[in-house]
Amino acid sequence: VADWYEIIDVTSLSTTTKICGKEEVVNQVDSIEISKDETDISGITENYVAKIDLEDYLPDGVSVYNQDSRIFTINVDVEKLIIKKYKLDPDNITLTNIPSKYKARILNDEITIQIKALEEYQDLFDVNKITAVVDLTGAKKGTGTYSLKISMSDEYTLAQTVTVKVRVYTSGNAEIESEKAEKNTSSTEGTTNDEVETETESESESSTLEDEI
Repeated sequence: VADWYEIIDVTSLSTTTKICGKEEVVNQVDSIEISKDETDISGITENYVAKIDLEDYLPDGVSVYNQDSRIFTINVDVEKLIIKKYKLDPDNITLTNIPSKYKARILNDEITIQIKALEEYQDLFDVNKITAVVDLTGAKKGTGTYSLKISMSDEYTLAQTVTVKVRVYTSGNAEIESEKAEKNTSSTEGTTNDEVETETESESESSTLEDEI
């Protein structure tokens, strides 16, 4: 099938048929092999029906006994896959192979993952039931970006690579304070600028009053 589509059902009216002809020839027919071209569904984006004349695949002198079953029909039902975004709680992610004598923690407040599946399975998806792991094998002290490995049932696939920001540190207050400072850098810088401007304006007012006196 085409990309983003999945086969959801394949049916046929029957898988056996009666044939007739000369006994010595009929006895040599154990099965009917249909050409792959007859059942090629590459690139289809909608339900497909194949109608195959079985007598095209029988030896000379042999025919289908019941002509009503001469045409073999195959129905292939397909459905489009869809992508949905889900918010994964960092607390539900397991950090493995943390370097000896170090600790590690995820710095992201939340992580967005994109899941590809049939719509009926999307309705049943529970992001809290997946297994999410970050392997820190070979990680160095400090902050780095690591791939997130997600395990889930076969009905679902991850639509894109997901990474998380992880800090590897030694246990100690200095490391914890450094981590907090890194997460709050942007807001702290904004507050500092406002305070400087306020103080500057106050100093200007004081200078004006002194001049008037």
